[in-house]
Amino acid sequence: RTEPLSVIIDAFAGYCDVVVETSKTNDSNYITKTRVAIQQALGHEGINALTNIIPNTRRLLSTSSTEESQNYRLRVGGENAQHWVHFIFRAFMCAIANTSHPIVLFLDNLQWADVASLDLIHALCNDTDSKSFLFIGCYRDNEVDERHPLSKFLDQMEKKKSATITKIAATKMSKEAVNDMVSDVLRTPKYVTEPLAAIVDRKTNGSF
Repeated sequence: RTEPLSVIIDAFAGYCDVVVETSKTNDSNYITKTRVAIQQALGHEGINALTNIIPNTRRLLSTSSTEESQNYRLRVGGENAQHWVHFIFRAFMCAIANTSHPIVLFLDNLQWADVASLDLIHALCNDTDSKSFLFIGCYRDNEVDERHPLSKFLDQMEKKKSATITKIAATKMSKEAVNDMVSDVLRTPKYVTEPLAAIVDRKTNGSF
């Protein structure tokens, strides 16, 4: 329920921050290899588009905001814009995801996802060049009917058959399971967390 693509962009922005911060204390070879891979996959024009869509990639690529990059959106309009955005994200994903460093994108509440985000997820999941990418999505099926955009997305994914799909129906948690979770989170014995777990179970009805 935000701006189109904003949740996906935030996720990749977070990835960039993690890679940059990790490189400060660990081996910097990974970030160097990642920069080279991105530059080779996208080229100059693609890099301008990428840094415009995901500003945090400037930290990863160690580049600054230029007037050319800031004005890039003016040259990427019209009916080809969606295909171009999909190309940028697919190329970026292929550059950063590999067998040594696979990428997992997890998005919750897909019943609220905008159509542009669903289309982009579809493009990423069905990109046969991306071998080390896993998408995990969660949604409340009681909020999704056959006319919902997510239903169309799931139907298209199943028909495409270029990606392996695994469905897991999550049922309500038992009181014992809720207490197990509360005990684990608080690192406190189960007999101590039972009263709190009972309150959590009553307020959530075992649904998380």
